[in-house]
Amino acid sequence: MKYLLVIFLLFNSIIIVSQSKEISFDSKLLVGKLKNGKPKLLITKKDFINTVNKELYKHDPIIDNVEVIQKYTLGSKKIKYFYVEFSSSKRKDLHIVRWLCNYNGELYFDKSNNPDIYTYIDLFIICEGNEKCRPRLFYMGEDDLGWSCREFIGCVTEEEALINKCTQGNAAF
Repeated sequence: MKYLLVIFLLFNSIIIVSQSKEISFDSKLLVGKLKNGKPKLLITKKDFINTVNKELYKHDPIIDNVEVIQKYTLGSKKIKYFYVEFSSSKRKDLHIVRWLCNYNGELYFDKSNNPDIYTYIDLFIICEGNEKCRPRLFYMGEDDLGWSCREFIGCVTEEEALINKCTQGNAAF
């Protein structure tokens, strides 16, 4: 009976280890799909979160949630777009996002057509600060889009930065 229990436990631990996999962001990656007009995540949440934690927070994994979100750009033209947002219950004002390309209702991480520069499509945007410090995508004209963690695109004075704490970073992996 002991041997059966040992074999059972060994088999279960092999299954658990084999189920956790790292996700590669190096190529086009199907992340979600529109179902009844609403975005749904197709990648296993655990694997997705573990991969981002490994890349950004190796020594202290803090990301514990991921969801696919639909919004409209800010600015003179309203364009519907989708993105993935990673968040943390440990650090409530931390938001990490990345644009999702919508190809006929399938939502992908993809690369921009220009391999020489990173664009709003290629980068993870990291916002951290107060409750107003959230990722926003702005239409800036001529189909030019840009992310900002503030309610506008642009610089702030040192005084404003101290009053309304909000830092923005980028990551590519």
